Amino acid sequence: MSALGATAGLLLLTLLLPRSAQQKQQLLLYLLGVSAYIFLFYWVIYPRFWRQRWIPFVNILASIVLISGAYFLLGKHSFAINGLFVVVIFLSGIFSYPLGAYFAAVIALLCSIAVDNFYSEPTEQQLLNQGILIIQFLITAHISGALGNLLASQVYKRQQENQDLTLLLNASLTATQSLNLNQTMPQVMQKIVSFLPVTYARIDLIEDGRLVPYGIASQRYGIEPWIKLHCYPNLTQLPWIKAAFQSQHSVQVHRDQIDLTPFWLDFNQFFSACTKTACVVPLVTSAQVVGFLSIGESRGQEREPIGKVKVEFLETLANQIAVVVENAHLHWQEQKKAKRLEVLNHIANVIGSTIEMDALLQQLYNLLIQVIPADTYYFGIVDWQKQVIELKMLLDAGERYEGLSIPLNQGLAGYVVRQRTALLIRDFQREMDTLPVKPVIIGKKDMSASWLGVPFGKGDDLEGILAVASYLPNAFDHEDLQLLSNVAQQAALAFDNARHHAEVEERARRDSLTNAYNHGAFHEALRQAVQSSQLHPHPISLIMLDIDHFKEYNDRYGHTIGDEVLCLIVRVIQQQVKSGDVIGRWGGEEFGVILEGASLANAFEVAQCIRNALAQTTLTASQGMSIPAPTISQGIACLPNHATSAEELVEKADRALYIAKEAGRDQIRVYS
Repeated sequence: MSALGATAGLLLLTLLLPRSAQQKQQLLLYLLGVSAYIFLFYWVIYPRFWRQRWIPFVNILASIVLISGAYFLLGKHSFAINGLFVVVIFLSGIFSYPLGAYFAAVIALLCSIAVDNFYSEPTEQQLLNQGILIIQFLITAHISGALGNLLASQVYKRQQENQDLTLLLNASLTATQSLNLNQTMPQVMQKIVSFLPVTYARIDLIEDGRLVPYGIASQRYGIEPWIKLHCYPNLTQLPWIKAAFQSQHSVQVHRDQIDLTPFWLDFNQFFSACTKTACVVPLVTSAQVVGFLSIGESRGQEREPIGKVKVEFLETLANQIAVVVENAHLHWQEQKKAKRLEVLNHIANVIGSTIEMDALLQQLYNLLIQVIPADTYYFGIVDWQKQVIELKMLLDAGERYEGLSIPLNQGLAGYVVRQRTALLIRDFQREMDTLPVKPVIIGKKDMSASWLGVPFGKGDDLEGILAVASYLPNAFDHEDLQLLSNVAQQAALAFDNARHHAEVEERARRDSLTNAYNHGAFHEALRQAVQSSQLHPHPISLIMLDIDHFKEYNDRYGHTIGDEVLCLIVRVIQQQVKSGDVIGRWGGEEFGVILEGASLANAFEVAQCIRNALAQTTLTASQGMSIPAPTISQGIACLPNHATSAEELVEKADRALYIAKEAGRDQIRVYS
């Protein structure tokens, strides 16, 4: 357009020279035509089609044709037109590169020759001039095209440098705006995908030997949700990660190198199936690899290569991210230490404020989940007499399990108690062959992937175990082991206080002579059983029994023998019922037995067993005198068959007992 403007300016000057009215009119029409083209091109064509590659060539063609038209109007001043052609060719090379320059040279040459030969046959001098003109135009096209390429490459280089600096600045600002890596790393990956550009980018950090994805971004919809689920438990599982980890330098991977190996599926899962070329850059800080920045490119190496400049930029970016990761880890470790100290302080407060076992366990659980994330938490007390570990608390995946126990000679918990030592298992799958004992599955039927347990006790008296487990490998480390040991040490006193308190409360509920539940505790147990039956329907049978002619034992043999008879009755009943059944002393020589879940037929069978076992017993006085075995009368009632409440159930069973006594004693009667 500059040359076209110069032509128009030259024509305006010719208007000042002596010319006829017709010539001036032709010049004015020409100028109007040039103005119309300029308006049409810049205000109509270019705004609509500026992205099209043919736009510069249309402009070149129109400029040369319009300039050629000036030949017929300038007359003896037409000598300046070839100079304007040179200007057009030169500008075409600058803005449209060699192709535009040579195109302008060819069109200008054709137009120049056509105008020269329009009025007369070409002379020898004209042919010589045209030959010189060809050389001049081609040299101008070559020089301007090379200069245009040089300028374009410099501009592109500066733009790329500015873009890289902008990306580095944006990535740094994004990465440092928060120490929450789960929040910032996906944003950084999105910026890399948008500005670098690449098809796919991800960042993975090393945590306890595992490769954990922290940020994934892709230009292709639907890749991220599928890829991000993959976590690699072993750094040597992927050859490109292993190579980058060992060398601490970037590693490039090409699909054609992987497709014929067993790792092609891992490549698809790590970089996506559309990736053709990839690059892995380690995040190195303090000579230690903390993670990896990986990019994938689905376009061919010719179209979008991962070259030296791009790799150097990724390495610079990786260094910045490594610093951010290190700072985040330091911050997280400090927070973790502060939180653990806070938990230990809270446990110390709990020791002095809680003596109820259930409340103590719940508070310890609430504190532990804050500092040791796990799937399973359990606390067990050792029963040395029964040789079992009774689990006072077991929560597995949020579900609570009651009434479980582990044999002392089995499982990891038993090993910790027997050896009186802590045990840390980072990965069951890798350590299974070296475990000291075979694990026992409790709670859910799924096998844990990592486990941590510590013994606890007061002084030299070992009392139990505190343990956590996870369904993920490498969930615990030595810091967790140290913390759990500290928790166990601090909690041992609290557990001891709670246990003694529970023993005192239990003694208060027991009959001091027979160790059966006293009247109040027995009635409360019956009431709770009835409530449980109403929530989860199941039968409850009650046996009320009375020792026949008990007064004669006291009168004839003395109260000591009478007390021994009472204790004998309780021992015989305990041998014939389940451990969960409740035995209570209702008053005097009358006892009650709660059989939860037992039907009338089951209760009658139990009563018969008690009667037969009692008949087989023998009593001896202090002088060696043989004492006849006591007999009992028993009455049975069942809920819901005979009653709907605890009081009604007692009343019906007591009525059946009265009928048994009326029938001659040593009888069993069911309420009817």
